[in-house]
Amino acid sequence: MNNTFMSKKSENPEVAAEQPQAPVSAPLGEDTKISLSLGELKSLLATTNGNSQDNVLTSLVAALDNLRKPYEDPAQKANREAARKAMRDLIERQKIELANARDNCVHTQGCNPLSEKMGDMSSLIFHTLDTGEMIGLCTVCQKTFRSDDPEYQVQMRRKSGNRPSAAGRRFFADPLAAIAAGRQ
Repeated sequence: MNNTFMSKKSENPEVAAEQPQAPVSAPLGEDTKISLSLGELKSLLATTNGNSQDNVLTSLVAALDNLRKPYEDPAQKANREAARKAMRDLIERQKIELANARDNCVHTQGCNPLSEKMGDMSSLIFHTLDTGEMIGLCTVCQKTFRSDDPEYQVQMRRKSGNRPSAAGRRFFADPLAAIAAGRQ
């Protein structure tokens, strides 16, 4: 037997009396997850008294509510907001470009800058709505010409390279009111 080991242990009683120490860890931050058993939670609440117990319960309920919320990375949130702003700016630019295109369109076949050949006929589609109103729709700029538009008569007299279309036919007691309601 190895008596030297036993004798060293008995010679120094302080070493024998020491209990094992828990590993030292970094301080807990707000993002650190902890778990408590129901018994530990009850004993924690039992140690608080009266008014402070209500404060602990309120704090605990608020903390549990916050646990239900998903974590949102601030960088991702900023990135999403920047993407939304860029999309709003793009849509605004597209609206301005569309308004400019409609104002500058001559409504003839091939008037699109990407077209190779320009024709002498109108690019309008003559369409009859189900209310009976006939409108003109430019296939280049998507501008709609209605009967109250000052350009309507001029554009509708031009010969079109497109075939007329219709949405079907309904009969109304007051067709003018139906046409007005369709414009809203």
